[in-house]
Amino acid sequence: GNGINVTPNTVQKWISYLENAYIIDEVPRYSKKAKKELEQSRKIYDSDVSMNSIRCKDNRFDLTHNMENIVYNELVYRGFTITVFDNNGKEIDFLAEKGGQRTYVQVAYSVVEEKTWKREFGAFSGIPVYDRKVIITNDDMDYSTSAVEHIRLIDFLQNESGI
Repeated sequence: GNGINVTPNTVQKWISYLENAYIIDEVPRYSKKAKKELEQSRKIYDSDVSMNSIRCKDNRFDLTHNMENIVYNELVYRGFTITVFDNNGKEIDFLAEKGGQRTYVQVAYSVVEEKTWKREFGAFSGIPVYDRKVIITNDDMDYSTSAVEHIRLIDFLQNESGI
């Protein structure tokens, strides 16, 4: 192929260089089923969201990934400890913890389509009632349910005191 031959160890070393330069953050994934951090499947977020366009293949711009990256950066800025949460095979973008409070956060560009709504809201299935569950989108319509709070991205970014 056209790729270069490198070992996983070399890739991990490069990732650590980028982390040490504050260019990226490597976020651990926590498994509900295994009740432990999964070492092999971490997610990477850019400190500068504009860097996402460099990683795009075929000039495809992924708005949802950029939104997810923006929300990640803002949560870190607000002092949350972040992990990606594997809820029995359904990924929840962020488990944000601060001051003993846990908030599960999903990010989607839109949940207007029923298939997307079911996937995004369904990821919260089985999460304890007492933990806060939030979905952040660009949708103007309020999709909140009795269990999940819907917040527009612009409202999230303008309200520094909360999530």
